[in-house]
Amino acid sequence: MKSFIFICLVLLCACTDPIINRVPEKSCCTVHSDKSVNNYNVNNNREKLLVKTTMQTIALAKGQTLAHLLTPYGLTAQEIWQIAEQLEPVYPANELRAGEQFTVYLEQGLLQKVTFFAAFAKRIVIEKQAVNWQVTTQKLATTTATIYVTARVETSLYKSALENNIPVNVIQQFLLLYSYTVDFQRELRRGDQFAVIYKQHALVENPAITKLASIEFTKLVLGNKISRLYAFADKQGNNDFYNDAGRKMGSFLMKTPLDGARLSSYFGKRKHPVLGYTRIHKGIDFGAPVGTPIFAAGKGVITKAGREGSFGNVVKIKHARGYLTLYAHLNGFAKGIKKGVHVKQGQTIGYLGNTGLSQARHLHYEIHKHGRAIDPLRIKDSGGETLKDKNLSAFLTTKKTLDELIDLYEQSAPPRLADKYENHISE
Repeated sequence: MKSFIFICLVLLCACTDPIINRVPEKSCCTVHSDKSVNNYNVNNNREKLLVKTTMQTIALAKGQTLAHLLTPYGLTAQEIWQIAEQLEPVYPANELRAGEQFTVYLEQGLLQKVTFFAAFAKRIVIEKQAVNWQVTTQKLATTTATIYVTARVETSLYKSALENNIPVNVIQQFLLLYSYTVDFQRELRRGDQFAVIYKQHALVENPAITKLASIEFTKLVLGNKISRLYAFADKQGNNDFYNDAGRKMGSFLMKTPLDGARLSSYFGKRKHPVLGYTRIHKGIDFGAPVGTPIFAAGKGVITKAGREGSFGNVVKIKHARGYLTLYAHLNGFAKGIKKGVHVKQGQTIGYLGNTGLSQARHLHYEIHKHGRAIDPLRIKDSGGETLKDKNLSAFLTTKKTLDELIDLYEQSAPPRLADKYENHISE
């Protein structure tokens, strides 16, 4: 906290320099004026702000702090210190990130209030009260809708889902669920179908701002093969997905540790595209755009996250039962990924790239068991446990309710399966 306050003081002194105080052609903050009000300019004389201006939206630029946001409005170092101290328990000022958006309110050209979202349905308000600044939090009212979408695969499942307005985070979870048992690169065909039921929260004051509440049901039709998965919380409070028979969905390791990729090279002997001679290819390659998130194939411990010869940027994860997975040619690593860190299955560990001895952007993925490389595509699904007794009975009740909702959709086909909206305050 002391270091942050020192930075604020230094920045405030810098802002009093007659050259720095001048508004540059490219402002350090990205400013968007509300269309209903006039723009304002920050001049050498801050007292000459246009009176008609009442509100603006400002995006924090890279490397900026709370001081960068507030000093152009004439706040002193003492005022910024006071605000930072009040923010500390609810949203520490040093956690502000580039792109964070703030709504600024002015009266007679003077700053009166600043608001921003600390999380979905949670707004932080910094407001002038008499001579002091006060920081408060607001819990915003939300609505909840249950949504059913069914679609046909054309070019890819991901693209078809986007075209049917399915949120990206729903698509990612859908793909992750089926990546345990389905090889999307080889098994998915044009004309296959999929469906999903999910619950989504929206702000009452701005329904365009939404948050996924939960996924309740998924279905994937590959040719004549139909796979249905139902979300269920057992008596012990464990939330998982189960098939029609109450068998938990899951696998020790994922077959495909990324979404929307193309399998470009298989396990076994091949002619190396760069070196030019034939050798054993100890893994499989997936082609996808640079920056595509790479997931941990299973839970484990990071044993390496850094450069390694021809692999370029590489991540290695040690799993149970003598397994190790390797992810090579990464463009970069996810935040917090380093040696010794424990990761969960499906957690983002890095991003696809073209580093090391690589001819084109791709992920090279290997699985080793007791030190020997094995074909990732031949890993068998270990499966999960099957529900029993009271848990099975409760699951079958949940399944029946969802099946009835699906029947309702198929009979009436509204855009939203159930027009049930519950007003509540988000926690």
